[in-house]
Amino acid sequence: MRVVIADDEWIALKMLRKLIDWEGLGLKYCGYAQDGCALFNLILERKPELVITDIMMPGYDGLKLIAKTREAGLSVRFLITSAYANFS
Repeated sequence: MRVVIADDEWIALKMLRKLIDWEGLGLKYCGYAQDGCALFNLILERKPELVITDIMMPGYDGLKLIAKTREAGLSVRFLITSAYANFS
């Protein structure tokens, strides 16, 4: 399964990249983005099957990104991560 990751914090990206046992889980790491606009372009380019994304990023937030991906007709699964405390 092809996977891309996104977070606006570099340390979070590094942690995800290093902590996930990509091969052991049958995953192929295909890149990263640090904002929603770059992530959307990465999704269009790399066609991942899974996107691990922060919910609050510059550009498109995670929910807007999911909506844009669905509007584009792409079948992608999303795993949303966040250190954000307020979800109102």
